[in-house]
Amino acid sequence: MAATREDIRTILRQLFVRNMTAENADQAAERFLDLYFMDDAIDMSDAQVTVNTLTSDLAITSTGGDITATAGDLISTLGGLTLTDGDALLTSGDLTLTAGNALITAGNATLTAGDLTLTAGELAMTDGNATLTSGDLTLTAGEFTMTDGNAVLTSGDLTLTAGNAVLTLGDLTLTDGDATLSSGNVAVTGTLTATSMSGTSAVIENAAEGRTGNLSILTARELHTLAAAGTSDTTTISIPSGAMVLGAAFNVDTAVSDDGGDDTWSAAFVTGDASTLATAGAAAKDTKVETLVAPAITTDVTQIQFTAQGGSFDAGVIDVVAYYIDLTALASAPA
Repeated sequence: MAATREDIRTILRQLFVRNMTAENADQAAERFLDLYFMDDAIDMSDAQVTVNTLTSDLAITSTGGDITATAGDLISTLGGLTLTDGDALLTSGDLTLTAGNALITAGNATLTAGDLTLTAGELAMTDGNATLTSGDLTLTAGEFTMTDGNAVLTSGDLTLTAGNAVLTLGDLTLTDGDATLSSGNVAVTGTLTATSMSGTSAVIENAAEGRTGNLSILTARELHTLAAAGTSDTTTISIPSGAMVLGAAFNVDTAVSDDGGDDTWSAAFVTGDASTLATAGAAAKDTKVETLVAPAITTDVTQIQFTAQGGSFDAGVIDVVAYYIDLTALASAPA
């Protein structure tokens, strides 16, 4: 006697239930029977398949093959995720690979409010883009390699520990985010552009001797309230003895006045150098003065002195930034 549809359903369910939930096994068996008997159109929109263990790679090679997860995670352990002409789209979910690789050819990796984390693995993209919004890209002992593609992070961080970031003909753009490398390298074939440089120094390092004996271009800033006197000295500029002074920039934050009615001011380095920095500076708010001086070596700790051109100051606040070069000592000889 020929097997009935119910007999086949029972056998299929027993096979499927080994690798999925009972409910999903029932759905899968029914879909198979629909296809076998051609009873009606096949609808897979609500079907789910859960595999207990994936020991090989998940590969999508057909054009336009996508993996989409909404509020879910895509996790591969010791396996790779390979997409050819396909996209991996995660919304509020994470892509986590442990000792595996994410390889995308002519596709995009897009994460919104999710993280891309690789441990001892590599992220390699060819002609594709890595776009993270409010998420972080973190690699530990791995490499981030892009060819003809762009890496764009908005309000996120790119962090590499003992790894390399390599871009060929591509751009690395961070908006309100940080690029942090520990014992790693950044290699750029093209142009590296920074819209701004935060901090107070640029350092030329002596890497051959443990980054000792460095040459640093430094700034020192003080928002200086003028003393009620004929002269008024800064207290925190403090350019060290033996440094090379380069100049200073000024902006009047609060209008300057003096009891003699002149209201103009002058400025110069004092103690360790005597270079003139400003003469007859205007009193009005937002008056700006920028002066480069002939490079000179300071003989003592150096400040900046303001002088009233008519009597004594009785009001005024001036923002001042001094520029100088300094050297640090070399390492000591081996014991």
